Amino acid sequence: MAKLRTLDVGGYRSCVIPMTFEVAEGEKGLEKALSALCAAAEARVDAGDTMLILTDREVSMERAPIPALLELRIL
Repeated sequence: MAKLRTLDVGGYRSCVIPMTFEVAEGEKGLEKALSALCAAAEARVDAGDTMLILTDREVSMERAPIPALLELRIL
């Protein structure tokens, strides 16, 4: 995974996008995070990234993961 996170060879380039939201913001926070995720993904593709790595490593008591199946439906 470390190699994929730093991929930049042969026309392939990767980036890491967080997929978490503020628990305290509830449903509105989830909606806002989904919109931000889509915008970030679009911006990274426009910038030339060919592999988007979605991560939930920021999960904590304050930050919840965006359900992966929901993300795939949106993206």
